[in-house]
Amino acid sequence: MLDQLADPSRRLADVILPLYLDTTFAYSLATLMALVAAALIVIAIVRNILQVRHIKAREQAISSEIAGLTGGTPEDGSTALERNFRDNFDHLDNLLVQSPFMATGLSLAWHQYRRTLHQTETGIYQSPFRPRVFFLPANRASGSLDFSANIFVAFGLLATFVGLVAALTFAAAGMESGDPGAMQAAITDLLAASASKFVTSIAGVGLSIVLRIAGRLLASRHQAALLRLCDTLEAAIRIDPGSARGAQPLVSAA
Repeated sequence: MLDQLADPSRRLADVILPLYLDTTFAYSLATLMALVAAALIVIAIVRNILQVRHIKAREQAISSEIAGLTGGTPEDGSTALERNFRDNFDHLDNLLVQSPFMATGLSLAWHQYRRTLHQTETGIYQSPFRPRVFFLPANRASGSLDFSANIFVAFGLLATFVGLVAALTFAAAGMESGDPGAMQAAITDLLAASASKFVTSIAGVGLSIVLRIAGRLLASRHQAALLRLCDTLEAAIRIDPGSARGAQPLVSAA
């Protein structure tokens, strides 16, 4: 019964373990891991470029819509930016709601922030929260690379343990024979398998570091674009922590 259960695992081991006798396998595997990591970084860079471009386009569009003369303020103390934001709110709302697939987080952040907006008696929009409270959590630029980095570490450890099993299996087989030549060959196989397993470990950990660094760099670029957008919105929306009390919520099309 036990032999039948162990038979599939033994067959799989007979295919995988001998690969560790040749260090070329380990270097080939490490090269494949590097190629996969490079492809993931390229994909993340392209995605980041598209996301940042979309954010910048929205920020520039909002800036052009609310731009106006800032000299003098009416009796309610509102600025020209706040009044222009009020007058063009419907257009700006549609601009922020309509986000492409690559930047859905921006649309969701605006949906959530829009619920906090209220209007004063003169129609000026205000919120008890700064826009960055909702928009910065939408920064997911490094999420996929961080996850991939964990996978590379896990794969490197898995390859290390498989190599360890291979090394011990070959050493045990050689020692059992009692032949000095076979024992020497077993030691050679043990060293070869050990070298192979450490190569994959180094590749996994090293590529994990590279992926995390790339993820942080892309995340900082994405966050900088979001901060510029938040500053533009904050210049046109009055931030008043007590504005939610007794104010009428904004009614707007979703």
